[in-house]
Amino acid sequence: MRKMKVDKTQLACHAFLIIFLAIILAPLLYLTESSFATMDYGHIIISHLTLANFVELFNDSAFMMSFLNGLIICSVSVAVAVSVGTLAGYSFSRYRIKFHDSIFFTLLTTRMGPAAGFVIPFYLLLSKLGLVNTIPGMFLVYIMLILAFSVWLMRGFMENAPLLEQYAAMVDGYSEWESFKLTVLPRIYSGIGITATFCFLFLWNESLYNLILAGSAARTVTPYIFTFVGSMRVPFGKICAATLLSMIPVIILLLILGRRIVKGFALGMVR
Repeated sequence: MRKMKVDKTQLACHAFLIIFLAIILAPLLYLTESSFATMDYGHIIISHLTLANFVELFNDSAFMMSFLNGLIICSVSVAVAVSVGTLAGYSFSRYRIKFHDSIFFTLLTTRMGPAAGFVIPFYLLLSKLGLVNTIPGMFLVYIMLILAFSVWLMRGFMENAPLLEQYAAMVDGYSEWESFKLTVLPRIYSGIGITATFCFLFLWNESLYNLILAGSAARTVTPYIFTFVGSMRVPFGKICAATLLSMIPVIILLLILGRRIVKGFALGMVR
């Protein structure tokens, strides 16, 4: 029998990927295991698995409300920002107005500064509008946080959309809006999916603005987990369980839009 030749390069690549995957998954596995653990004077007892941490969270009405607030605030903010970003990205990719590049660069500068530097301006703005500690106020802040990022990504996808097909549709009598829906929009569904996913991930894990600008009425799940830490006790198992539950919406979103995200990466997000 002929001996199969082993490709040492391929074998080394597989070994490297396995090690890399183990390093990436190790914190997640430890988090999952710890969420079912009991606590004894601050020490984790992995040998005694329990659902007490999850039961305590489901009985915590404030935690469930923060979870619901996060879903509502993040979903609405992403829907508005991606819709506006799609139209703005179309305008930046199709029209060359005066100071076109300067306007686009100025829009991106809103994401270049440190997050803490924008807290006071946001607070003063919400105070004058009477929206501090309100869900509409968090809508406004979160939309402004991701709008520039949404426009930047959607502009790249729009520049890869077929221009000649849209012109052909307009020659056939369609308006620009109708030709956009007919020829451009179906080609950028993957781009919309990947933009919405990244924006949702950013907002879902955001905590600084929500901790400062929102009270209990508009608290989302990520900053609420910080409140579990007390001066005398740190419920490590409860924190791990809450973190694991907070990952569920993101996992569901990735499962729903997984194929479009892969297709979006294949097409290239930004030219």
